[in-house]
Amino acid sequence: AGLRRNRTLAASAYLAALLVPALALVPLLLADSLAAMTLLVLVAGMPIAPAFATAYALINALAARGTHTEAFAWLSTAILAGVSIGTAVGGDVINRADVTAALGLAAGCGAFALAIAALRRHTLA
Repeated sequence: AGLRRNRTLAASAYLAALLVPALALVPLLLADSLAAMTLLVLVAGMPIAPAFATAYALINALAARGTHTEAFAWLSTAILAGVSIGTAVGGDVINRADVTAALGLAAGCGAFALAIAALRRHTLA
């Protein structure tokens, strides 16, 4: 029962950890000055580390004994691939449109990740 409870808590925490960074990007869309954007970027970045920590805690709860190293490696690979692709696509969006469009795309990607996790929640718990 304890393992099941830990998995359920980890899955719930993971959904919250995906929601907060996505919501934190929304005020950036409304920034009207460099000073405001600087402050809002700092605030938007604060939930990133807890989100990663929560993802690792979820992997720790879900991975079978003896597979944690591989599971953590896959998670690290997915995170780094997402950061790399997001940086490239975001830069291209800025070049083709503007910063607001790139921030909107980032918030939309966060919302998409949250929707996938919410729809697949039964496999996380």
